[in-house]
Amino acid sequence: MGLGRSFDEKDLKVRYRNLSMMYHPDKLLGASEEEQSLHNARYLKIRHAYDVLKDPVLRAAYGSVMSTYLPLTTHNFNPTPDKFGDSVLSCSHCRTFRDHLFNFSSSYITFYTGSALFLIVLSILGKVEYGRYWRFVGMVGMAALEGKMLMQDSDPTAFLVPWRSTHERIAMLHQLFVVSSIALSQVGPMLYPEKIKSTKQLVEELDQLTNMQLKDSAEAFRSAFEPFADDPRAAGELQRKMEKLAIDLRLHEDAALQTAAAQARARRRP
Repeated sequence: MGLGRSFDEKDLKVRYRNLSMMYHPDKLLGASEEEQSLHNARYLKIRHAYDVLKDPVLRAAYGSVMSTYLPLTTHNFNPTPDKFGDSVLSCSHCRTFRDHLFNFSSSYITFYTGSALFLIVLSILGKVEYGRYWRFVGMVGMAALEGKMLMQDSDPTAFLVPWRSTHERIAMLHQLFVVSSIALSQVGPMLYPEKIKSTKQLVEELDQLTNMQLKDSAEAFRSAFEPFADDPRAAGELQRKMEKLAIDLRLHEDAALQTAAAQARARRRP
């Protein structure tokens, strides 16, 4: 409607009156049927834009800026969505900005819940191994930024693209997140390749861990038997007990001997 962001009620009425006189159906009585249909659609869109802009609640929730010029195509007469876009038109019970906010929250929750579940499934399947952590961090940060954009009067991202509305900037954020996720998967591994260890390096690391474990075991064994080093009698007694324990364990693991012992015990019973 050719209105800036700082328009007042008088400017709105004057602009609507001029456009109504230009595109009112009564002005085209002698025109063809196709041209009349086109102008009727234009007039209805102008009327719809006027109804939205004159209501402070709808203007804040739906859109506060019309096109800066009067185009010749009908689709450009749509008001630019400010915060919640077309969802305000489908909410018949919404009367305040808070009502529109709660009505739009379902779309907000659905988008981020679905995105999180989708990323979790891809992570489980191993499709997005590279940059998995930063994807979730970016999604959480974007959700916080979008919530701030919706709930505050001033949009913190307005200086980036001031000719766009809040709703359009949110849509751009969603597209940026999707593009960044795809780019992270495709371009990231080429720019910052992960270090893949060779088989030789893995074998050397395994040998180092094995040698370390053997040294720890030998040290523990030596510490356990150190008190018996200066006492031959105690060392001999310990040796006999360990030999007996080894024999008992060997006999306990012998299945044939266990069967014979069970049969012998059964014969002894009265």
